[in-house]
Amino acid sequence: MADERREMMRRVQAALEELPDQIYGQHGYLAAQKLIRLPEFGRAKIVGIFVGYGGEVETMRLMEAALKLGKRVAAPTTDRQSRRLLWREVNEPHAEIDLGPLGLPQPRPSCHEADPTQFDLVTVPGLVWDEQGRRLARWPGYFERCLKLLPRVLKVGLAFELQVVKDLSKWVEATLVDALITEDQVRRFGLTETPRPERRLPGGPKGYKG
Repeated sequence: MADERREMMRRVQAALEELPDQIYGQHGYLAAQKLIRLPEFGRAKIVGIFVGYGGEVETMRLMEAALKLGKRVAAPTTDRQSRRLLWREVNEPHAEIDLGPLGLPQPRPSCHEADPTQFDLVTVPGLVWDEQGRRLARWPGYFERCLKLLPRVLKVGLAFELQVVKDLSKWVEATLVDALITEDQVRRFGLTETPRPERRLPGGPKGYKG
């Protein structure tokens, strides 16, 4: 079973790497626009947004859009010693996010720490998702431990449709997100609010790769 899981993750990663830049930008833009149209995003005052890498949905422009909408934005860093996420508030994403010790983009240490229990919404990355919101990650454990401490925070997976498979239940027991958004649709797990059509990510899909 472990070999099957690794092969699935390898196939999805390869598909992400083969995605043409234009399609990557367009689909990432559509997914991000669906996110900002959520009523919960409209009401949110503090949002946690992961920094996409390795073919994940690019989120720097999403951070900028959230800031322009008057929201406070935080992004995660990985603490290897405690094996947990630390969150830091970001005001200028392109100036304040750099590569960390693991080679992952993250806020610089000079950014103020943020308390994730105070977030209204947090976005969640993943390499492979299923239609019930279960996920397989490159760095398992970090987000899982964090999300379990945030029962009152809306948790939203953000991905491309090519990352979604039918069922991961043989490897993953729990669904830790309330919704999963791709360029094609918003999958809600027990939530039914209708998106707000007036919310748009500024700039359009061209160049959204950042």
